[in-house]
Amino acid sequence: MKNSLLKLATIVCLFITVSFSSQAQLFNRGEKVVDAGLFFPSGYTVVKAGLNFGVANDVGLGLEGNYSSSSDSYYSSSSFGLYGKVNYDFAPALDFGTDKVFTYIGGGIGKVFETGSDVYGAGQIGGGYMVNDRVGFNVEVRFGIINARGSQFGIGVVFKLQ
Repeated sequence: MKNSLLKLATIVCLFITVSFSSQAQLFNRGEKVVDAGLFFPSGYTVVKAGLNFGVANDVGLGLEGNYSSSSDSYYSSSSFGLYGKVNYDFAPALDFGTDKVFTYIGGGIGKVFETGSDVYGAGQIGGGYMVNDRVGFNVEVRFGIINARGSQFGIGVVFKLQ
């Protein structure tokens, strides 16, 4: 039931994000974008913070740190990981006509630093709303591709730096 609700919430958030008209460019060549937020996979919480560089208009290359923790009555654990990623902001290509909403798709590869952990790969799709020229919020769905399974729904804030 919880998994079904997570999937429904993801679909609704992405529909709302895409249904807004958009021309906001999340990634501009030479700009830096800082993001932070939470992911909610089943059983634990992931806190993330990242820095992205606009390597071209609409394309960002970044590094993200993740800290995850979980605990139940039998087991408690935490881990730290680094994740390199690339995203393409496809809203400007669709030319919807407003400058507040952005949408992106991408992927990356990372490693969790704990005993026996493997390199993993994931894809992501997301979008967000810029409150002003520098501050916004986003929603993202991350799904496992290499040595990872399932999906994670996340929310966060975005800060564009000069």
